[in-house]
Amino acid sequence: MILLLSRRTPLATDELKCILESLLFAAEAPLSLDRLCALLDRPKSELKPVLQQMVVDFEQAGHGFHLAEVAGGFQFRTRQDYAPWVRKLSK
Repeated sequence: MILLLSRRTPLATDELKCILESLLFAAEAPLSLDRLCALLDRPKSELKPVLQQMVVDFEQAGHGFHLAEVAGGFQFRTRQDYAPWVRKLSK
């Protein structure tokens, strides 16, 4: 499936996922769907299903983090099981 990064640039779904991952990883706070749509110049109808699939993909992958919909946006979060290890960073 091909999606468009802008209304002129075709973009494969896998590449779109990588771009979203990069934006979400670099963000200091959750990114709303509206903000992501503005950044990518794409409608909600294209990004929402991709983000929902990413939530499922990260959940099934078993990483120490997951993609969560929180505070009106999307954010990578540490799994609760590994929070004690992350807390050691601030000590």
